[in-house]
Amino acid sequence: MHLYSHFLVNGKFYGLTHFNCQTVEVEIDSEVYKVSLEFGCHCFTDEKENGPFYRREGERSRYWSQQRYDDSLALPDVIRKALLNRSTYVIPFKTNGTEQYHYLDDGYFAIFFYVNSIDINQKTMKIYVVSAYDKTTYNGQLPNGKAYKLAWILSKRVRGEFVLS
Repeated sequence: MHLYSHFLVNGKFYGLTHFNCQTVEVEIDSEVYKVSLEFGCHCFTDEKENGPFYRREGERSRYWSQQRYDDSLALPDVIRKALLNRSTYVIPFKTNGTEQYHYLDDGYFAIFFYVNSIDINQKTMKIYVVSAYDKTTYNGQLPNGKAYKLAWILSKRVRGEFVLS
């Protein structure tokens, strides 16, 4: 788990603590699970080189994105509400052989996340938000396919199942 503090941009400190791990209690199959929310730096960086260098990821560099940072301030609440709303829909897709999910119900964000580190004995799991984009400026292809209720997907995941084969 990565702990964020702040980032200095043009002499101004921007707080990143809203990305530190948060826990939400979610009912899944009549059991209460503690869901840890973790956020990757793609939620506030990009590859466009419009801001200061943040870090390298393999062959690629990530740079501060003021737009993504500003948008990200609402992101933890959006994810929390999506988890607690039993009628939230997401679209599953595969990337690098791993099932990932795309949440678009918010209307503004295109949010990409994984569900992993499930412990049915401790009743815990982790949701890792890989990235979140303003849909109106996102230039990639959004996943398409059948949307499923997030509550149903989480139920499958605690049973060790995936939606996609």
